[in-house]
Amino acid sequence: MAFFGVAWSITGDQGLSLAQISINVASNPATYTMAFVGAFLWAIYCNLTKHISQGQNAITLFFILTAITLWIKYALSDETAMQFDTQSIGLLLMSGIFMGSGYALWNYAIIGGNMMLLAVMSYFTPILSTLFSAVILGLTLSNTFYQGVFFVTIGSLMSWWVTREKVEPSKDIEQEA
Repeated sequence: MAFFGVAWSITGDQGLSLAQISINVASNPATYTMAFVGAFLWAIYCNLTKHISQGQNAITLFFILTAITLWIKYALSDETAMQFDTQSIGLLLMSGIFMGSGYALWNYAIIGGNMMLLAVMSYFTPILSTLFSAVILGLTLSNTFYQGVFFVTIGSLMSWWVTREKVEPSKDIEQEA
């Protein structure tokens, strides 16, 4: 239900169509393949992090290594030189703070938090990302977006409901009855 909600919210007024999805995938297979593989890698990362971290958060090291890799890639590419002005520096700093904080909090939650709650809440990530992007870009979201949000919310609550830890009745209560 949550996946359907995400898919529905990004279709706009086109409606959800397997034919349209096939056309989109065929038009850019590398992007869709990377997204598909990335979903599995993200799930593996989230599950392994809790087990191998031993309570330590290595996200800072990850960001340093990622930054070094991306700067090397940029230096070796044919990209034009970057133009820095007050607005671009502000956006860069704001993006870095939000992304860094998000990843740090995610890792903190993975290491010591409730994985089930984290999984349920993660369904809202694409919705919130779209909402923030629309605000920043000054876009108006369609009714299908809000319908998708409804499906994501219901799907998240259903996921939580069926996977929550069931509380066993106390033996003391059973003996009193």
